[in-house]
Amino acid sequence: MYESDDYAPVMSYYCPLPNLRMSAEQAQAAIEDTNCAVVNVKDEYGDWETVLALAGGGMDLSWDICEAYMLLGYLPPLHFCRLPRFVGWKLTAHRAWIIAGCNRSCPPCAQRMLAEGVSDYQRVTCFRLAVQLKKAGLPEDLAVATLKAWAAKNRPAGEKRVITEDEILAQVTGAYSRDYRSCGCGGPKVAAYCDPDCPLQNGRPGKPG
Repeated sequence: MYESDDYAPVMSYYCPLPNLRMSAEQAQAAIEDTNCAVVNVKDEYGDWETVLALAGGGMDLSWDICEAYMLLGYLPPLHFCRLPRFVGWKLTAHRAWIIAGCNRSCPPCAQRMLAEGVSDYQRVTCFRLAVQLKKAGLPEDLAVATLKAWAAKNRPAGEKRVITEDEILAQVTGAYSRDYRSCGCGGPKVAAYCDPDCPLQNGRPGKPG
């Protein structure tokens, strides 16, 4: 969807844009100031799909990818939310907006639970994390793998055992089977991990500054 080399992808790598709510031309105009391009490619079945490709290289473009997704109305994919800290960069309002979007993809509570594991409510927590991973765009099989690694960090209280692989699979299957949206905010099982600066508590990230 580009007329010159200005927007041509520079490598054979692209990210999906599921259920894009605008035309490819409108999407390209929206992300014109990023190092990304909106292009049409054929999938494995020969059907055309609109995707996000890279139009730059030589450095980590996670900031551009996250920004492009947000400009197109998505939350950034979890995979790209480990934003690099470049030397000399300062925290501007625009970059803070991108960071807030990444925090919505994986809120501070979920980040902490995934990093540290839990001692109580393993099955409910597993379900809530699976919902969050689905919202962040992680495929179901990768969510299962992520939560298996998470389970190894759990420290069940008393005589309780660590959640099993079968239990993880059941919780992930349940989370991915319907369009659950709640993160469980305010419930006792999540409250212990709440962050007062969480964007879910303080409103959605607005438009870029």
